[in-house]
This record gives sequence, structure tokens and C-alpha cells, in this order.
Amino acid sequence: MPQIDFRIEPWDEFWPDAIDLAQEEFDEYATALKLWKPHMPDTDVLGALAQQNRLVPMTARVNGAIGAYLVWVVDVDLESKGRTLYRQGPFYASQRFAKYSLGMRLLRKSLQLIQRNIIEPVEVDLHHPPVGRGVRLGKVFEAMGATKVAVHYRLKVSRKD
Repeated sequence: MPQIDFRIEPWDEFWPDAIDLAQEEFDEYATALKLWKPHMPDTDVLGALAQQNRLVPMTARVNGAIGAYLVWVVDVDLESKGRTLYRQGPFYASQRFAKYSLGMRLLRKSLQLIQRNIIEPVEVDLHHPPVGRGVRLGKVFEAMGATKVAVHYRLKVSRKD
């Protein structure tokens, strides 16, 4: 039986171990989502956000190897002064460990951790891709009580002279 650990990790411990998994995520979705930009996370900015406790990397490790991650961005709620908003950032579970349901378990554990560490209610902004394995997350979010409030689009805008 493998050892599975769920935890919040400091950025400087998380990122070196997560680089390959982040590339795996990008490669899995790049074609289906018609991603046009290169995969080049700005680790300086991400590290600075983590130092400010505004970036919270959570992992599921199997015998020490990262099998899934969910990175929360802690933000201000622009629509309600004084409120905190947890935005789901990168969320990915490797198919290599699919039999352990790491993604779903990590999502539930991370929401429990948020719940234990807040004083007043916060809004949690969740999203999923429109294709691939992640498309099933919509039903999971709704089963947890989330309400669909938006559909996200990305538009490439280029300079025109």
C-alpha cells in the first residue's frame, strides 16, 4: 500500500518537484484548448505571491512523488469590500496515479482546510476545462453546492499597426 500525503507546501519545495507535472498538464490540454502561448510560468512572481501567503500550493504525494496539485490564489473580492476570495489556480492529477483518485481527494481536503482556517465565509471560485478529463469537474462542483455563475473565454489580442 503506497503512502499518500496531502499537504500545503512552501513554494520553493513545491515548484522544483511540480515542474514536470505542470508540463504534463500543459501538454495534455494544449491542443484541445488551442493554447497558443508557451508554457513558461513566472516563478519569480509566483514565489513572491507565495511569500505573501497569496499563493497556496497543495499537493497529493504518492510515496513522495507529486501525483496531483491544486494551487489556490488568495485574493480580495472586488465586488464585496473586506471579503476574501479563493481562486482555483492550476489543478491537475496525473493519470499515472488515477487509481488513487488524487484530484478529487485533494480538492475535498483543500476545501476542508480552507473551511478550518477562516473566520467568516469566503467565496471559492472554481473552474474546469471544457474538454478532456477535467470536464467532469462541473458535476463535482455542483454536487458540493457550487453554482455555475460564469463561462470563461480567452481571446488572443495582437497589436495592429
